[in-house]
This record gives sequence, C-alpha cells and structure tokens, in this order.
Amino acid sequence: MSFAAHITIASFLAAAHDVMLEWLKRAHEQAGFDKDGLRAWWHGIMEQKSGRESRRQFFSEVLNKANTVSHRLLMFQSSHCC
Repeated sequence: MSFAAHITIASFLAAAHDVMLEWLKRAHEQAGFDKDGLRAWWHGIMEQKSGRESRRQFFSEVLNKANTVSHRLLMFQSSHCC
C-alpha cells in the first residue's frame, strides 16, 4: 500500500475519532446523558433508519476534517521529497 493510502486511512480514522468525541461531549453537555444514554443515542444515529440525516452530517464532518489533514500532510511530504 502506498504512503498516500496510509496517510488517507490514518487521517480518516483520526478525524472520525475526533468528530465522534466532539459529538459525544456535546450530547453529554446538552442532554446530560450518562454512558448508557450516550451509547443508545450514538446507536440511534449510526444504526437506526431515523438517524440517517445525523449520520450523513457526521460523515460529512469527518470527511472534511480528514481531507484537510490528509491534503496538508501530502503537501508537506511532496515538498520534502527527493
């Protein structure tokens, strides 16, 4: 697998983790969910048909963040390459 592919995958995973934490913290602060409440809320977004729009918004945020980071890393790598 190419270096660029590794950067892209790592950027996506890091962005997904970061955005997920932002969403969970916001839900905890706004709704006061405990861990079971957060788990049920997250499951509703990610697994249920009713969470489709929230899921789309989540992945849109993840992709925007991952693309920004990945692009910067790729630009950095190409500017320091042979």
